[in-house]
Amino acid sequence: MVSDEVKQLAEGVQGKLRDLIGPEKFAEVYRSVHKGLKQKRDSRKRAQKIIAAVDLERHAKRKKRIAGKHREHKRKIMAMKMGRWMR
Repeated sequence: MVSDEVKQLAEGVQGKLRDLIGPEKFAEVYRSVHKGLKQKRDSRKRAQKIIAAVDLERHAKRKKRIAGKHREHKRKIMAMKMGRWMR
């Protein structure tokens, strides 16, 4: 989670950059950054799908590891809720 303070700071910097380089150039750069991020995400997803098809054992280990993280997080959340109820 990002705090409101950090969001306001980022918006301020974004506004200053827009004023400095102009709205057209800013929009162009902004789009190119988002496009690059999307390409990286898509290539990562594609690589995971290939691994799932080619190396079943490795994929199963990865899924187990992720499920373990989810379980731990769920336990932590439930412990906090139980603590709140006990007060």
